Amino acid sequence: MPKQLRRPNSTGSVYKLGGRRRKPWIAMLSQGYDREGKRVRKAIGYYSTKTEALKALAIYDISPTERPNVRFEEIYKEWSEDKFPRLSKPMAENYVSAYKKFSPIYNHKFRDLRTAHFQLIINDYEKTHSRSSLNHMKSLLGQMYKYAMMNDIVHQNYAKFIILPKQADTGRDAFTDLEVQTLFNHDTNHMVKAMLLIMYLGFRISVSLNLTVFDYNTEDKYFVGGNKTEAGKNRLMPVPPKVQPYLDYFLSLKGKTIICQPDGSPYKVQYFRNCHYEVLERLGIRRLPPHCYKHTYATMLSRLGTDDKTTSMLTGHSNPKITREVYIHKHLSDLKEAVKDL
Repeated sequence: MPKQLRRPNSTGSVYKLGGRRRKPWIAMLSQGYDREGKRVRKAIGYYSTKTEALKALAIYDISPTERPNVRFEEIYKEWSEDKFPRLSKPMAENYVSAYKKFSPIYNHKFRDLRTAHFQLIINDYEKTHSRSSLNHMKSLLGQMYKYAMMNDIVHQNYAKFIILPKQADTGRDAFTDLEVQTLFNHDTNHMVKAMLLIMYLGFRISVSLNLTVFDYNTEDKYFVGGNKTEAGKNRLMPVPPKVQPYLDYFLSLKGKTIICQPDGSPYKVQYFRNCHYEVLERLGIRRLPPHCYKHTYATMLSRLGTDDKTTSMLTGHSNPKITREVYIHKHLSDLKEAVKDL
């Protein structure tokens, strides 16, 4: 067997460490000399065989990286400290929750991780968590890879190859015209007033229940609110005349939040959800979740022929495709209307 050629000077070296080690071969990279003239070297990594170590050095020669030993948890810490100040609180909380699920790989070197590592973890949560939660996990990894690539820590985004399960039917839909009219027919009820007001304001439940008089322009009759995405933040939401009497009713209660309980105390989201389902059951309306208020809002705008740009501005979506494909629904009445003149 021919003798292996020496690597050129200053291109790194490979040697075997003493003792019993699972990965005894170390790949070292020369980084010049210090002030005292001593050679400065850093370890690229530890390997089971000499061949693996030499291959690591060869790859590093082609695509050198900074801080090759930085761990997953360190990348997250650096990225989150940079990113979180620019995110809404709910979005940051989503990322924190997603990060906790990756605890098995906190101490892994980021550059050693591959799609399979992430896929196994995501698969473990597939049966117990929603598609939205899994999507946040993948999104977090994508953000971390973007940060790592910008800082020459890695040169490939393995998160983009993750496969998420097929979107399950979440039961989200828009309330039908008949169901909405049923609510209007019972609008003497405090809770029904709240449900209709939220439905016609177009905000998410969490935003609606936190609106205060400081968010409302009494002269021009509009709210400023929204907090989930850049497109949804602080958008102007005019109050439809149809629900202005309900808004005036809640303003008269002088609660800490506009949409409040009869005694003026704020609603907590879970309590409001419980009351919402009680009303639907009592009135014989399908058990749709409160988020369907926003689906109904988008669907009503679509029926009125509102253009895509205006609809997206009102719903807080940067991409009109999201509004069209997710939030706008067609019921039998829409289909009959479409074919009536055929």
